[in-house]
Amino acid sequence: LDRARRQPVMVAVLMTDASIAAAVVNTYADGRVEMLPLQSIDVPAGKALEIWTLWDRAVGPRSVGLIDRARTTPLRLDNLPLGKDQLFEITLEPASGSPTGRPTGPIIAKGTTAQRL
Repeated sequence: LDRARRQPVMVAVLMTDASIAAAVVNTYADGRVEMLPLQSIDVPAGKALEIWTLWDRAVGPRSVGLIDRARTTPLRLDNLPLGKDQLFEITLEPASGSPTGRPTGPIIAKGTTAQRL
């Protein structure tokens, strides 16, 4: 039972434009969601990595995390839906986060969720 709780139920592999895996987003049955980097991401001074999710284009993307460097981090989905084919992406934003509440910086990596077998 403990092992089952530690296994993700959905996974998203976030890929760069060069088709290199940059991070993995794991979602668990207990509601936890975390991002694990797979490579170092250069973050210039005064900037941060912001993690977004998009489940409905009519609603638009929502920020679920802001980090100063590539590191394992829990994501704040709170009451947001989570499902198959949900987009997650990392953008480069000002250190305090996007000034508009929407992605403004370049996309570092992106990917969609798939159910784990």
